[in-house]
Amino acid sequence: RDHLHTSEPGDLGDYYSTDMHWRQEKIVPVAQRVAKTLGSSLSASDFTTKTRSGFSGDYHRYIGNVTEDISWLESRYTSASVCDNYQRPQSTTVYDTSLLDTISPYDIYLGGSTPVVTVTNPDSPADKHLVIFRDSFGSSLAPLLLGGYGKVTLVDIRYMVSSLLPQYVDF
Repeated sequence: RDHLHTSEPGDLGDYYSTDMHWRQEKIVPVAQRVAKTLGSSLSASDFTTKTRSGFSGDYHRYIGNVTEDISWLESRYTSASVCDNYQRPQSTTVYDTSLLDTISPYDIYLGGSTPVVTVTNPDSPADKHLVIFRDSFGSSLAPLLLGGYGKVTLVDIRYMVSSLLPQYVDF
């Protein structure tokens, strides 16, 4: 917990060397700002950092056989939540660690790129529903916001025809 970042992402160390994505443990201040703007809150002390070595992102083929650590932030909300990914027949966890051994290990966050993911948080004190239009960066941000919502729906319009939205999201 003590090593969680306390400033805005922007330093090169806030991103993976072998991948274009930011490190989840470095974006707690961003999540705090988003939560506050949406009328919620979160604290870095809500999370426990889990880490695995041997991560090689999409850029590893350009910079040699380099690996680094990948981390994810667990909380009581991420542990209790269930993800329904409309491309997979069974529910998954917020962090699917089996994906760490695939060609796209960053997919650990909510199962990776997909048109729609709904995360249900039975431990949330709030019965609110958050809809996030996201890309892969949103997949690592959304788990940090779970404490303020009973349900979070993530829609990636890169993979979803806009006319289908009403079938999955009730505005």
